[in-house]
Amino acid sequence: MQRRLLISTLVVAVVAVLLLGVPLAFDLSRLRTGEASQELRHEASYIATGLQDRLDSGLPPDAGQVARSLANRYVTIKEQGESRITAGTKPPKRETITQKYATKDFSVTVEADSSFVSGQVTSGLLMIGWLALGAIAVAVGLALLQARRLSRPLRELAGAADRLGSGDARPLGR
Repeated sequence: MQRRLLISTLVVAVVAVLLLGVPLAFDLSRLRTGEASQELRHEASYIATGLQDRLDSGLPPDAGQVARSLANRYVTIKEQGESRITAGTKPPKRETITQKYATKDFSVTVEADSSFVSGQVTSGLLMIGWLALGAIAVAVGLALLQARRLSRPLRELAGAADRLGSGDARPLGR
């Protein structure tokens, strides 16, 4: 009886953790990738609008210096009618997050290696895993307490039935 209660409570806890944890892991991955993409879009728009503002106010746009200001990014700036300016190390094709932004005279592309997103996702998945293990440990502890509380009266009743079967008709005492 006690073992059945433990196993059924543990199964319910594991199913609940899986039903909540797996979608949470997928959402975490999608969220981190979306945040990284938004960050790159913001950087591209910041560079493009900054260069456009300098050009509109009569100052010479220094696209090379602006492109080099972003660390760990590959920046491509194309001014209308001018040559293309690039800065940074191009990330591998399959592991790239890319965002573009264009103004009237400038088109800016910012690329980054997706490994920095993978690190964030991995740390988030580890946290979810530890929380899941903690939840299952708490469920096991609560199941042990519940099983003891529920099985004690049944054991006493089984003992009284054995006594009655052997001819001892004394009242059940505690």
